[in-house]
Amino acid sequence: MSNTSLEWWPYVTNRLTCQTAQNQHPRIAVVGDIMVDVDLHCSCERISQEGPWPVLGIKRTQRRLGGAGNVALMLDALGAQVELYGAVGRDGCGEVAAAGFGHRVVMVHGRTTSKTRLWVQGRMTGPRLDEDLREPISPSDAALLARLIAESAPDAIIVADHGKGVVTRDLMRQLGRSRIPVYVDPIKTTPDGDFVPAAIAGGSHELPPWCRAECVITKRGADGLHWCDGEREGTLLSTCQNLVDPLGAGDQFIAGLAYQRCHGRDWPHAIEWANTAAGLQCELAGCQPVSVAEVEQRLETKLTVSEGYVEGQTQSFLENHRVSPHWSGS
Repeated sequence: MSNTSLEWWPYVTNRLTCQTAQNQHPRIAVVGDIMVDVDLHCSCERISQEGPWPVLGIKRTQRRLGGAGNVALMLDALGAQVELYGAVGRDGCGEVAAAGFGHRVVMVHGRTTSKTRLWVQGRMTGPRLDEDLREPISPSDAALLARLIAESAPDAIIVADHGKGVVTRDLMRQLGRSRIPVYVDPIKTTPDGDFVPAAIAGGSHELPPWCRAECVITKRGADGLHWCDGEREGTLLSTCQNLVDPLGAGDQFIAGLAYQRCHGRDWPHAIEWANTAAGLQCELAGCQPVSVAEVEQRLETKLTVSEGYVEGQTQSFLENHRVSPHWSGS
């Protein structure tokens, strides 16, 4: 088998030094698609006479930030100083999204993305109802968001892309020029900004063709995750002990990862910490964020992280993934 060529290697060789926060509250900017999650908590007492479906009675309606906003809420719960950047419409949901802590949002024409989920007797059921307008923000709005982030000079940037139009190629390029560590939570069509992020974390169906980073993390749902930073690789199982609601686990993971890296933790420990936080979040209904104390308590019951990865044995992993779409760019 031939040696691995660094020309295609999806990992950084000239790494950005992690900017360690000088206190316990790192400053983290979140930029991406701000949404409003609407939870309809219902009761079901009978079957409709109009057809074979249940009649739901709405008992309580809950609205909260979703998408990039959910990442910001989870960082806030961890104790980070958070600023949220994105775009919302001039509507009722936009007012919900624009309210809160230190947000800097661009008001655009159109509809704020909202996702409505149904809960019956405390359990989520289908279908989910989405309202959105998938149009990219203008180059001038992208430049404005990038400039505001640069002026704020955070310790890290999280890009939360949900394909609703905020994360454009213009925005990604300008974030790359900031020389601030960028953590990307992508979708398949997340644009290439012509720079190397600190980390990119997504499922195999979410990682874009240009996938490269100092650390690449492939999430596998209930099967955990695999990560590789070019020198080490590892596989971690899911830490969820009682699955209630998996939605938001990815947001919790990227928030925990950036938070721990801002405190100077190396990749193995930061990833295990974030994986544990995501597992705890899956045990809660409605994307409830977890606290540092809760994560630390769960970690105390686990084996040391040194047993979770193999050092200096990345060659086979890289060779096996060389021809797969999200590594080769085909």
